[in-house]
Amino acid sequence: MPTNNISDLSLLTTEKLPAKTIGAKILVYDTVTSTNELAAELARKGDFVEGQVVFADDQTAGAGRMGRNWFAPKGKSILMSAILTPRLETRHLPAVNAVGALAVVDAIEEMTSPGAKVRWPNDVVLDGKKIAGVLAKIENVNRPGQCFILGIGFNVNVSEDEFPPDIPPATSLLIYNKGEVDRLKAAESLLRSLDRWYETLKAGNYEAIEARLRERSSLIGNKVTVKCGGESVAGTAVGISLIDGLTLALPDGSTRTFHESTATLVS
Repeated sequence: MPTNNISDLSLLTTEKLPAKTIGAKILVYDTVTSTNELAAELARKGDFVEGQVVFADDQTAGAGRMGRNWFAPKGKSILMSAILTPRLETRHLPAVNAVGALAVVDAIEEMTSPGAKVRWPNDVVLDGKKIAGVLAKIENVNRPGQCFILGIGFNVNVSEDEFPPDIPPATSLLIYNKGEVDRLKAAESLLRSLDRWYETLKAGNYEAIEARLRERSSLIGNKVTVKCGGESVAGTAVGISLIDGLTLALPDGSTRTFHESTATLVS
């Protein structure tokens, strides 16, 4: 584990977090295959409390959306998964993704800048470059005690020369700030923000989540291309719905909506 206090996530404690749910129990590991997989295993065993969070300094098999590998040098990112049990229908899974992304946006704003945006469906970008990814999955579908596992990978102190050349443009708080950032404070800020948004989700206030998502979208008003099946569709992003997905205005004057489970943002 890192010995520098500003990097040592083992110092995270529930007592430091004035949270209602998130961080009810905190587990911090040196190296795991994946925090999502570890959290899912705990969920399957029933060995958890709602809002329990798993952190790791390193992942050997971290994955993002569509099974892509997640790059994170040891001890320089926030790698975490939360175990959540809201009373939601399966179709509301995108709302879990959304509160995770919005929590990262708020944490970045608190730590350094108000400029972070959500790139539908599950990335957070700063200066147009990816700084975090969010991935929500469902465990124990159609069984009592169904859980949502919300994973977040957040680049904190990754330097520019550490990013592999073959990944899409990426950034970190260190790069944006031009100096090292307190990873412990960033993790605490993220947990507090996630707790606030999770309470909004549990209250069923989807309108507030959607409004903030539109406000912080990197796509609304911009021309984008979406791939759905074997088809590429270009248009202007005009709307985002937690249930339906991303709506594009097409050149012929019509609109078309794409769900995150079946479509991929190309550009």
